[in-house]
Amino acid sequence: MSHIYQKNIPFFIFVFILITSTFSLNAQDEQNKFRNLEIKLHSGFHIYSGDKLGEALDNGYGAVEIRLGRTVPKKDNWTNYYNNPTYGFGVYSGAIGNPDLLGSPNAIFGFISFPIGKADKHVFVIEPSFGITYDLKPHDPETNPLNDAIGSRAGVYFDLNFGGVLWVNREMDFTYGFDLSHFSNGRTFTPNYGLNMAGFNVGFRYHFNRAQNKLDNNFIPERILPSRPSKLPVLSDTLVKRHGVNLYAAVGTTQVNDLDDRFFNSTLTVEYAYRRSMKHSYTFGFDLMYDGSLEGNFPETKDRYLIGVHPGYDFSFWKLDLRAQVGFYLSDSRGKGAFYLRPSLRYRFNKNFFAQVGLKTKDGAAADWVEYGLGIQLGR
Repeated sequence: MSHIYQKNIPFFIFVFILITSTFSLNAQDEQNKFRNLEIKLHSGFHIYSGDKLGEALDNGYGAVEIRLGRTVPKKDNWTNYYNNPTYGFGVYSGAIGNPDLLGSPNAIFGFISFPIGKADKHVFVIEPSFGITYDLKPHDPETNPLNDAIGSRAGVYFDLNFGGVLWVNREMDFTYGFDLSHFSNGRTFTPNYGLNMAGFNVGFRYHFNRAQNKLDNNFIPERILPSRPSKLPVLSDTLVKRHGVNLYAAVGTTQVNDLDDRFFNSTLTVEYAYRRSMKHSYTFGFDLMYDGSLEGNFPETKDRYLIGVHPGYDFSFWKLDLRAQVGFYLSDSRGKGAFYLRPSLRYRFNKNFFAQVGLKTKDGAAADWVEYGLGIQLGR
């Protein structure tokens, strides 16, 4: 693994300088001065559903992350409703198996760390991360036929960590956790069994105050600012109880196999939305979907349309919504199974307009296509 990390040292340095510069723009702002730098090591095993990569994945995987985070201890800010989380950007470099078959993936991602509970020196956390992975070695029928997991050089990186943070001293934390990682391109290119990994991680997090240099920049400063924000009260989730309607349109493309042409897909959704509180919303809607990849078995255009109905749940923070929907076909599913899932991420430009990216699945959790869409919220 060391040669992979050595190869990417310039990349890590460049991204770290870029992110540090971005985060330091508001260094004089008393509400934007707290930062932390974390280095995290990963190790674990693969959860593989394909047929050809068994031996290539037998030794598991290893990875390293560098994260730069911020905490904003501001009264009446959205963070006060979520136990004042840390959020920021990170870079990832991994050794996930035989590099001749799988490549040496890197990733750039955003993350947020939600503290759970009210402990002072130790706290449990839930940390979702989402970004782009690249430097994968894709399937090729002639030069790389054994890789039936990834059909593209780049894809989506997703990680969900369940762990804890232990306060070691004034500046340092020890972090640990169990996480699930996923690389996939959502059947935009095939094959696409995806790479699913589960394992443990450990790391150290260093806290610092960007305003320290403005106050006292001596080698041994006499006036020292706190390196961590003061604890602010966690505000109760505010009841909203609003009703509304979402109108959403999305497009995407897929391949049936690595030799086929690309096919166009689309989704139109109308859904009722009940926002119970700042954090929680519930939806119920209808989906009209067009799947161009059905052309081989259904030459008539009208036979490529699918109709479904879905209940859903949204978890909201800042301007983002983490959305989870379970859909059921009201028409013939054309061999796609009894139901579909749609996990997605929505960004709200304002109270009426949003953008959304999501994954529509088939046969349960298998990728069907990636949706890229825009929508309107009425009455929320």
